[in-house]
Amino acid sequence: MIKQLLTISCLFSANVFSFSFPDDDKAVEAMQSGHYAEAYCNWKPLAKRGNPDAQYNLGWLYANGLGMHVDPSMAAYWWRLAALQDHLDAQFALGFAIVSGDIDSESIKEGTDLLIKAADAGHEDSREMLAKINLDSRVDLIKLHPQLIDKDWFGWQATVTRDRINVREKPTTQSAIVGKLTKKSKVHVIGRKGDWLQIKYLGEDDDSPKIAWVYRLLLTSFK
Repeated sequence: MIKQLLTISCLFSANVFSFSFPDDDKAVEAMQSGHYAEAYCNWKPLAKRGNPDAQYNLGWLYANGLGMHVDPSMAAYWWRLAALQDHLDAQFALGFAIVSGDIDSESIKEGTDLLIKAADAGHEDSREMLAKINLDSRVDLIKLHPQLIDKDWFGWQATVTRDRINVREKPTTQSAIVGKLTKKSKVHVIGRKGDWLQIKYLGEDDDSPKIAWVYRLLLTSFK
């Protein structure tokens, strides 16, 4: 069900993730030579001893079936161990896999929690993935994570293109007008429902940020 909501690339692709190399020259040489089973044998002892890079890499091998059969459950097992040690790529990989539906979870929120944790630490891929999820009008990311409203890295900047536009309480022309914005005013877009964009902006009468809705054709992105 989650996979049907989001138009994102398949998890099990060598183009999605990259390896994190622990200090193990033999594993590096094996990977570079395409000897994945040998790399696995070198990383497995490190992973068992708690090395987060090795744990992440084992998850990658299991996810892509390099030197072994594809095994999403084992990929998730090793990524979880690395993610618990704040390995950002592992948090992204596991979060991505849960959101895309490649790894089972009771809720999409488990995946977005991981993506937000990595994004908070500066992980750009996680930030980009959350932006893509947020553009799907069938996923209410703000409702799942209201704290995203206050994060500077979340969403994108846009500018008003018309002389004066209405800002509405809800994403419909029947909704109450709660403010006005003039041409070239800058706003921060934090959500979308159909043709409406949820924005954070400064009111005309005070400098406190407000949350409201604007029809998307009235704004131009300058991200």
